[in-house]
Amino acid sequence: MKALRGARVLTPTGDTMEATVVFDRVIRQVIPGSPDVPGAETIPGDGLLLTPGMVDLHIHGIAGFDGCDGTPEALMAMSEALARHGITSFLPTTMTLPREQIRLILASVGRAMESPQPGARILGAHLEGPFISPERPGAQDPKFIAAPDPDLLEEFRPVIKVVTFAPERDPDHRGLNHMLRLGMIPSAGHSNASYREASEAFGLGVRSVTHLFNAMSPFQHREPGLVGAALDHRVHCEIILDGIHCHPAAVRLALKALGEDRLVPVSDSMRAADLGEGVFSLGGQRVTVSQRVARLDNGAIAGSVITLEDAVRNLRDFTGLPLERCILMASRNPSELLQDRSMGAIEPLRRADMVLWDRDRPVRTYVEGREVFSS
Repeated sequence: MKALRGARVLTPTGDTMEATVVFDRVIRQVIPGSPDVPGAETIPGDGLLLTPGMVDLHIHGIAGFDGCDGTPEALMAMSEALARHGITSFLPTTMTLPREQIRLILASVGRAMESPQPGARILGAHLEGPFISPERPGAQDPKFIAAPDPDLLEEFRPVIKVVTFAPERDPDHRGLNHMLRLGMIPSAGHSNASYREASEAFGLGVRSVTHLFNAMSPFQHREPGLVGAALDHRVHCEIILDGIHCHPAAVRLALKALGEDRLVPVSDSMRAADLGEGVFSLGGQRVTVSQRVARLDNGAIAGSVITLEDAVRNLRDFTGLPLERCILMASRNPSELLQDRSMGAIEPLRRADMVLWDRDRPVRTYVEGREVFSS
């Protein structure tokens, strides 16, 4: 048993209080103040901020590795790198690739989930493509776009947590209904859906939107598109907070429409995150990173090179919100979207997935009570 004493603890309401957190694999007690806890190993937290660990629902790669490398070793390297940035859980995210290659990637995620992970926990996979629109491919390779495949979903039911798809490409909702039956989270994205088509999908169970504003039908005053439907319905919306995918004013407007409980910060990072400029790859396509922007040879933006740590600082800078509330949006909101109440808050019986911050930098990360990073 451990007792982290005297830190400013971020509460589920977004406030902070000086408290001592007693934990092993899970949080046992949150005690106001800095009392001694007999029999517990004491960890000093004075002057530091203790928050729930952050959860990245949309990440391709970091530190030279990518989930699409198709090896558990790449995923373990990502796990270790993410812990340095205060991320305690993540969904490795696929690309639009040949079906057999996607199967190999999902199988590698499944194997990694069953093995001890050195840092951030692998919760499952985010299947971003191939069930998308050829009109809104973004950085996805359009030649591998396909209709929803029930067999693929069935085969990897324990692995796939989120499925990005274009609702208008599934007009009879068979794909959507299959995802829902399997307990997956359907997320509208890479889609040219009209406001009506998107609204219908939300009414039928789509609960999320993949990287709001990017690779989707835009808002227009006579046809609000997927963007307008997302802001007009109670769904969670990912936003890539690198200052490149979305103008800060767009982030502020989205926050006003969504509120702090439905905006989900994501990195959408590719393997160049944590590295410098150069030539890399994403989904088998060449990517050049220059001035912190990743682009395909055709000029399309190809993911980001930020981490979720960068994203919450940017969210603070773009909106003026306190950093603590931005961190809460990157921990509580993904957990609620996944309907996983084992994480996302500092309170008894939640997993001890926690991060100590010194001002706006993580200095220690715990995953299920185990210290996985210390600066």
